[in-house]
Amino acid sequence: DSAENKAGVSPPQKVVPGWSNLPASLFAKLEAQDFQVRCGPDYSRHKKKAASAPAFYDFREADIFCCQGAGACIHIAEHVDLSKYVPDQKEGWVNGAPRVIVSCLQFSVDDDNAGWFGKPEKSRTRTYGFLMFFTLNETGVKAMAENTPQANLFRRFCREEVEYTRFKTIIKIRDKDKLGLPFMLRKSMDQLDGKPFLAGKPKDGKAFRFIGDCYMEFDTLTQNYSYLARKGIGTCKGKLILLKFHYGFAVEAQKDEEMPEQILGCLQLGPGIDYLKMAAETNWTLIKKF
Repeated sequence: DSAENKAGVSPPQKVVPGWSNLPASLFAKLEAQDFQVRCGPDYSRHKKKAASAPAFYDFREADIFCCQGAGACIHIAEHVDLSKYVPDQKEGWVNGAPRVIVSCLQFSVDDDNAGWFGKPEKSRTRTYGFLMFFTLNETGVKAMAENTPQANLFRRFCREEVEYTRFKTIIKIRDKDKLGLPFMLRKSMDQLDGKPFLAGKPKDGKAFRFIGDCYMEFDTLTQNYSYLARKGIGTCKGKLILLKFHYGFAVEAQKDEEMPEQILGCLQLGPGIDYLKMAAETNWTLIKKF
């Protein structure tokens, strides 16, 4: 079935996590303490950070997909059967937390000139996505039951009482030397590497949040990032197969009563990511205006 997808045959109406048959070696468990997060009191004054407590969610599976054209594919969970992550007789939500988090990182590639970010008028542009599935673990269940500050912030976020602009994505490149960057470009990347990217305002089209019967989905659209951020990502083109990334996500803590911040889920990606060969073709609708 995977071979047919890669040959250009669209997957079924609903796919099952893991349908693109990525090698297990592409992903590894990562401890949340690998990430430095905000801690109080009075973070706005002292800017102190410390290692995160254990994550609420465990990484389960991932897929790489591609769509013909430029734009963004959003609310992907509508196309995915998540039932295997919700055991029989159990509710899809636990004390205000979804059993599943669907996280998607997207970018566009223009086949005509091998540019990293495609343009809508280029008919051969393709949009790619890394789709990652996380499930609520015992740490998360316990925190939600005990109403910890981190659990309360996350619950409010899931209820859409907290702006989705406070969702932050953190990506750390572990082996930048393999990029062979000039000094100034390496210096610029060092400044961005491991820095949180906030979702941004709705009109920016950088991120979207969706709530379902057992899940929360967050789509991060790097094709709509700032020029500097896009350029930093673009330097990885053609070398993804060599690189190792640490990926995590959180809801930004701002007030003392929300501290310390909490990594919700994380994992290690790569090396060996060959998205051009590994992506499964889809016929999912692309959105071009936000």
